[in-house]
Amino acid sequence: KNPPYDPIKSFTPITLVGRYIYVMVSTPPLPATNVKELMDYARANPGKLGYGSYSGVTQLMHTQLKLAKADTNLVPYKGEGPTVNDILGNHVQFTFATPASTLPHIKEGKLRALAVLLPARSSLLPNVPTAAEAGLPPLTAGTWAALFGPAKTPPEIAQRMNREFNAVMQKPEI
Repeated sequence: KNPPYDPIKSFTPITLVGRYIYVMVSTPPLPATNVKELMDYARANPGKLGYGSYSGVTQLMHTQLKLAKADTNLVPYKGEGPTVNDILGNHVQFTFATPASTLPHIKEGKLRALAVLLPARSSLLPNVPTAAEAGLPPLTAGTWAALFGPAKTPPEIAQRMNREFNAVMQKPEI
């Protein structure tokens, strides 16, 4: 209720570590090969599609699916890993997940990428349309991670940490 720190004043930002995007993926046994076909299938087969949900972003997408009049079953999960595992096993038919957990399966043909939740196409999946291009409401969603130090970190230390971190991130092996 009352954390012993102020989330704004108690930390010094050092650097952005990365951004995480979401991709809508489905299981290949599903006859839909794009978002329009998926929405049409959901409308023609009300309540037959399971939608894996594990975070606020996927909960938000459930609302978007309702607005699109796609009658799907929201199946809650405790994390992205179990959600993706159940899509691979065809226990649920689609979700929104990060490329980190889906890209290898997309490349192997075990998952089908239908849309990215970005304003522009992703360089990771250049042939996958944005949600808006695919016919979904123009929603973008993503999360980020950053490195913070304690409050009152001297500016010269924060700047050096920023430089060092970014130099490491430029290395090809990273």
